Amino acid sequence: MCNTLFVPLISLLFVFTTAALESPIPGYGVFEPRWQVKAFPDGELIPLSGTIEQVVHELRRINPSFDEHFGSNESADGDAVEKRREKVWFEKVICDNFRKTDNNEVRNAIAHLERVEGKPENDGGKERCGRVSCGYDVSVWWCNDASGAKTLDSFQDIADGIWTLAAMCNKHRSGWSGQAFHEMNWNVVVKWEMC
Repeated sequence: MCNTLFVPLISLLFVFTTAALESPIPGYGVFEPRWQVKAFPDGELIPLSGTIEQVVHELRRINPSFDEHFGSNESADGDAVEKRREKVWFEKVICDNFRKTDNNEVRNAIAHLERVEGKPENDGGKERCGRVSCGYDVSVWWCNDASGAKTLDSFQDIADGIWTLAAMCNKHRSGWSGQAFHEMNWNVVVKWEMC
């Protein structure tokens, strides 16, 4: 009986938590990011929702060997990073337009996003943002400026936005924030947020 009540209550709490989120951009709505991800290296893509931290937690529940199968990918190959940068273009960057976050903690968000194979999706609609990562007082938001739904090729596209912001906004300071605008009408926000 306890388990029967506990699961719906946790689900309800998650719905209220998501509904209470405020977009980092005034006037924008909030969506819950969806992810098409693999729990097993040879498995099919499965749909999950939430931040990347929540998705990884669920992937570990589905596949207790998830970390062994997919590794941490914390030290990305330099050539691979450069190749990705050739296809992902951010036209404009604004620095320090939000509360500043710790530079070292931003790397944790990047590592999580680079680690998971799959495609992020949003439910469409212009001027809507979804929080894709939140941990260690760093939040990363993916915002849609296009009129329809959007699916990216990989989580790496969002991580590339963070890398772009780090390159442009960090300037050897301990704290920074920013927003990078992609040519395909979406943007990435990195800012301080308690999480």
